[in-house]
Amino acid sequence: MYDQPVQIMGFYGLEGQSENTWVSAPAVLKTLKDEDPHLFAELVHKAPMTVGRVTRIYGEPLYQGTVGSAIITESGFPEKFKRVRWHPNNIGFLTAPFGEFEEARLAHQKFQQIMRRDTHQLKLVLQPGDMYIWDNFRLLHGRERVLEVPRTGVGQTVPEQVVADLYRDIRIRRLKRYIDEKWLVHLPASQLREMAQIVETGRIS
Repeated sequence: MYDQPVQIMGFYGLEGQSENTWVSAPAVLKTLKDEDPHLFAELVHKAPMTVGRVTRIYGEPLYQGTVGSAIITESGFPEKFKRVRWHPNNIGFLTAPFGEFEEARLAHQKFQQIMRRDTHQLKLVLQPGDMYIWDNFRLLHGRERVLEVPRTGVGQTVPEQVVADLYRDIRIRRLKRYIDEKWLVHLPASQLREMAQIVETGRIS
């Protein structure tokens, strides 16, 4: 789970119904930064926590453990959001030093309080025949309640490295229409993304 985190997830409903909630992690972070820049900095750059408690319902992979922050940024670009790690079943304890613990705790509480606001949640009822595909790095998701049993479905996941390799291949092939340079293969992912945006749209979003 941590060496090869799942980036793309999909689920197809076969029978039953459930109410599911979706939250955009970048939107929550923007609200946190607007409302309390200090706690935003605490959450993104500090507030270490243990991740990967024993979670028997998910099997052997989640017997692993690591220490990190809830928000992961792009390597070399500390202000650029990459992915969120937030799961009530396998988030453990804050590991901040004693003098920084209170601020770290407040940052985590504020992040969770914002994500539970109605303004930041999309609620959908999953029914038989529905299929969801989402970016697991950017979308927080959970099942609020089961409305009809039995509730069964089929899921599929795609690890980060598989997504990154395919993304890089597609972007390089598009860029080579305009820039036929071998050094494109050495560009970091974030710079490759920005260069593709400039070439295709004339701006960076």
